[in-house]
Amino acid sequence: MAGPRLLGQPALVPVTPSREYEAPPARLPLPPDGSRTIDRRCQATRDPSGWVLLRFLEQGSRRSELPRWALPCELLEAVERTIAKQPETVFRITGENLLYRDQGFVLLTKVTVEVAVSPPVAAPPPKPAMPPAAPTSKPVPRSRPASAPASRPGATSGDVFQALLRDKPVRPLAPPTRPADPITPAPSVAPQVTRAVEQTFDADERRMIVDRVVRLLPAGVGKWKEARFEADNTLLEPPLRLIPCRTLERTEGKAEAGRAKFKVSGLVTRYKGRQYLLLRKIVPVRDLGQF
Repeated sequence: MAGPRLLGQPALVPVTPSREYEAPPARLPLPPDGSRTIDRRCQATRDPSGWVLLRFLEQGSRRSELPRWALPCELLEAVERTIAKQPETVFRITGENLLYRDQGFVLLTKVTVEVAVSPPVAAPPPKPAMPPAAPTSKPVPRSRPASAPASRPGATSGDVFQALLRDKPVRPLAPPTRPADPITPAPSVAPQVTRAVEQTFDADERRMIVDRVVRLLPAGVGKWKEARFEADNTLLEPPLRLIPCRTLERTEGKAEAGRAKFKVSGLVTRYKGRQYLLLRKIVPVRDLGQF
């Protein structure tokens, strides 16, 4: 508890916020390193730096997400080919979230393209059947029923009566029946579909390396690092560029400009003819006599 106010000490006046003051919107957090993003709608744009930025779209009750950079792999190549032809393409992506120096990245594992489907064309209604043509001549009325026996000379009334008894009653001949023609309902014209899964990119080929001794060295332009295999004297195993992640960030301070050696395991991806390594495990290697 605060002590009593001294004589002459000014009273504490609470701060009154301005009526026009608006609190800044809360910044969305980045997903944890190693978590997964599953079936999220997004659009991809190429940055002048050469990286591809994924901007996530609103998706029902699912929370909003910050944009993230797509990491190099063959699925990213397929995305780049698509946006080169149709920049407004909407994708559904699944991938692994990675963090590096407070920036968010996604390693794609599945990509689906959404294509707007045009409404179906309604079939024209069937034409009504034409009525039969009117006959050109009138039927000639018959003079007597067909069942009436023909009179012959010398026939008596008893003969005619016996002939009538010989005519058995018959059932009228109805036209042959056939199954009713199926009624095909007229196709309804549905509104244009804005989301239809039409194409899924095939998963790229990836491989694992386990417990390989490497040295970490700077690579090319920018802040890329690469892993050079210690046992590669024939240069048959090209160096692997390291994908940004927390494991790499924690190791960079221990690299000692390439003098330190590490035993690494990780996932190898391919992008535009170059191989990349996502570190899963890294352990310093001590030489004999080194403490």
